[in-house]
Amino acid sequence: TNLIMLYTTMWLILCGGLGFITWREIILNLKSWVRRKRIVFSLQSKLIILGTLVSVIFTAALFWILEHDNAFAGMDFVTSWTNALFHSIAMRSSGFFTVTIDQLQLASLLLIMILTFIGSAPGSTGSGIKITNFILLLATIKAGLSNKQAVEIKGRRIPRDQIHKAVTIVTLS
Repeated sequence: TNLIMLYTTMWLILCGGLGFITWREIILNLKSWVRRKRIVFSLQSKLIILGTLVSVIFTAALFWILEHDNAFAGMDFVTSWTNALFHSIAMRSSGFFTVTIDQLQLASLLLIMILTFIGSAPGSTGSGIKITNFILLLATIKAGLSNKQAVEIKGRRIPRDQIHKAVTIVTLS
């Protein structure tokens, strides 16, 4: 229930989970913003930042919906939402819990397994198949369902060897 500790730990886990390449581009972008020169993020960094934001917000909301009357029952709204956000971030790379596992519902445990399987960004301190491989898999499925010959993300065609590597990593994992 210590919000300062939770937010500090969340920030550190999130920083470690973004990866060195993404942090380098963020720092270069901040420096260029000061100099009023525009630097564009690479597709990888865009996917990592967007994928991280979407997955953290979506899974935190889902985790809160699943556990606000269960594991977070004795907490006020801010504390329970902070704990849901903490679990959403921590399960992608570090595996810390603020509640005991036996308090969680089966649906929450499944969500934790999915987050742990996907993991963090390439070049980060987290594990998993990596968020970029997961996004490539989703883009490949989308291209297959729409009967497209090539996989495209944000207007960029992804080379077949990258698709094969991503599908292989997900399948073997």
